[in-house]
Amino acid sequence: EIRLSLVGSEMCIRDRILMANQSFFKMSGYTEEELIGKTGRKVFLSSTDENIILEQNLKRLNGKSGSFELKVRNKKQELKHWLISGAPNYDLNGVVTGSIGIHLDITQAKLNTELIREQKRELDIIINNTPVGIVLTQLGNILKTNLTFQNMLGFSEKELTKRTLVSFLIPEDFEESEYNLLKISRGDIDSFSSNNRYRKSDGSITVSYTHLTLPTTPYV
Repeated sequence: EIRLSLVGSEMCIRDRILMANQSFFKMSGYTEEELIGKTGRKVFLSSTDENIILEQNLKRLNGKSGSFELKVRNKKQELKHWLISGAPNYDLNGVVTGSIGIHLDITQAKLNTELIREQKRELDIIINNTPVGIVLTQLGNILKTNLTFQNMLGFSEKELTKRTLVSFLIPEDFEESEYNLLKISRGDIDSFSSNNRYRKSDGSITVSYTHLTLPTTPYV
């Protein structure tokens, strides 16, 4: 727990650490003697992030609670991400005397999120550079396509996502594909393959070997 004391007639909050529990000392790497009486933002933050705390202090002064994220440095100077929930601290007369904060270390969660984003970026690069046309659909409606498929039919992704996949088929190939798509949506089959003829944007026809597979994870 950190209390930010309110001092002076200027009604500004100086985030001097008055009290903290053992969990906070363990999370920060500092001892009680090293933190009590110190200015929190000077210990944990870079100068570029100090304004975040100053803005939050003003909110507490106005009686507002809230949560926010901070990039901090622990005693080992390791970069950490903290989620902080802060609330005004009042004296017996109802006057704001500072703030009480609950701190949660979300570093690993942030790293995992960034890893997922990086993996998605890498996957997008691979998908968009493969010579195989790739289409992601839901109940037959096109959700996403790669550049190869867009070039194959001569449509932009914006145009493609307004239509269903089978709408590009010539009538003779429509019935079988629609039937197989229905079976996939019902879970009767996991995949099917066929040779299909697609109508391009210029009206010409292209023949493609099509393999449709039920994804194992939902599209996000």
